[in-house]
Amino acid sequence: MSENKERFSTEYAKALTECVSDPKHEYCYGVDQVPGVVAKMLPAIFTGSASYDGPAIRLTCKRLGIKATRKAILAYVQT
Repeated sequence: MSENKERFSTEYAKALTECVSDPKHEYCYGVDQVPGVVAKMLPAIFTGSASYDGPAIRLTCKRLGIKATRKAILAYVQT
């Protein structure tokens, strides 16, 4: 796994945990399910088949200094 892909994965897991813990985002699952969701979402994110408008992805991209778009995310993780 590339360094940027690893960094994105780590930041996404942190961001999703924070967003799930925050009631304003109204996720329908608990923090205990985050690892399973991350395991399913990362392949979808990295292949371009995920939705990129969720709060966890937006927070991840903000922290990494990239736009929360398919094109920007794929360019980031492929370098």
